[in-house]
Amino acid sequence: MSTHKNLMQVIVLAVLAGFVFSGCGKKELETGKVKLVLVDALYGKWIELNNKIIKEFEKEYPNIEVELISAPDYPQKVQTMITGGEPPDITYFQIEEFRPFAIRGVLMDLNEFIRKDKEFNPKDYYSFMIEDSKYENKIYWMPAYFSPVALFYNKTLFDEAGLEYPNDKWTWKEFLTAAKKLTKDKDGDGRTDQFGFGGGLWNTHRWPIMVWQNGGEIFNKDGTKCVMDSKEAVESIQFCYDLEHKYNVAPKIEEGEQAKGQDINQMFSSGRIAMLFTTRYYVPVLRQTKDFQWDVAPVFHQKRRSTCYVAGGYSILKGSKHPEEAWKFVKFLVGKTGARLSAEAGRALPALKSIVEEVVIHPGIPPENDKVFIELAKYSRSAPDMMIGGDVLSKLNMQFEYMRIGKLTPEELCKKFTEIANTSLKK
Repeated sequence: MSTHKNLMQVIVLAVLAGFVFSGCGKKELETGKVKLVLVDALYGKWIELNNKIIKEFEKEYPNIEVELISAPDYPQKVQTMITGGEPPDITYFQIEEFRPFAIRGVLMDLNEFIRKDKEFNPKDYYSFMIEDSKYENKIYWMPAYFSPVALFYNKTLFDEAGLEYPNDKWTWKEFLTAAKKLTKDKDGDGRTDQFGFGGGLWNTHRWPIMVWQNGGEIFNKDGTKCVMDSKEAVESIQFCYDLEHKYNVAPKIEEGEQAKGQDINQMFSSGRIAMLFTTRYYVPVLRQTKDFQWDVAPVFHQKRRSTCYVAGGYSILKGSKHPEEAWKFVKFLVGKTGARLSAEAGRALPALKSIVEEVVIHPGIPPENDKVFIELAKYSRSAPDMMIGGDVLSKLNMQFEYMRIGKLTPEELCKKFTEIANTSLKK
């Protein structure tokens, strides 16, 4: 009996060992290295950047190698890999994208690693991003880099118009006054050649800024109800709409994205727009501009100061075969080496506070007022999660398009938006 029992234990252990080694993969057996798979959204020079970071990581940890899978539609790629039973070890997410995966229970709680890691302190990172990385008080995402939305402006056009540059005292009133003076039909053909403002406010990371500034909210405090039908929200969307359709200081659909094949960033780069809401991700492109001088300023405000921020970071999948090694790599990506290499390549601002000052102090290199991004971080908020991805985002975006072409008024849009959002929240 005892011999039979011992024999069965040996067989079970052998079978389990077979599963373990088959999970490691042929390459790991051959090299003796741990292999990690990273899914990221990168393209072009950003793939080169990640390969550079991976190379530095592998120098420090020669027993680990990292395979980079670049996928433009990375959330779908990750979902496909999970469904196929071969999830990546680590994936990139924007701040708004990780939560649906956390809700489904496929991400690891990073607190498990943080508590054991004496070298890592979440307080070294911007606190608002650490708070936004939580779901049910567990951290599922670590920020690597970010940028608040700022007001970019063409200094040359301001000088030509004899206007003072934007400053932190600007409210909607001062902004609109300047935008009107900067909007011009230069050749007298009845069509606007130069716009005071770039519009683009219908982007998910733009229009919430205006609602928040006017004292409104998109959702109630616990996120269970959409309140976009409030007086403050309607006033905000009406103001945004009027910039295009009443004051004519921002390009309409037919004057903007479709005009001469240029989007609003390209229109700003070509000198056709005087002011633009965008992020520090755009700075490397603008630094190639030689035709005019430009700078950045705080976003204008109304009842309160507010702006939106965009951020990229990393999560570890629950199905990772090597979670401890995956944590080492995430820590490297968001740590000093990863932050410095990303900053040198022009990738927004590091989420690691100690490196930020190094990034924004470059005498003689625009933007001159680069430190404004640090100031804006003090009152930055992330875009509402519920609107990112899936059918809800498509339906909500469609309402803005309907309004822009005259099928909905701003008040009707806010009511429709609230209805769609609350229907989704009940599911």
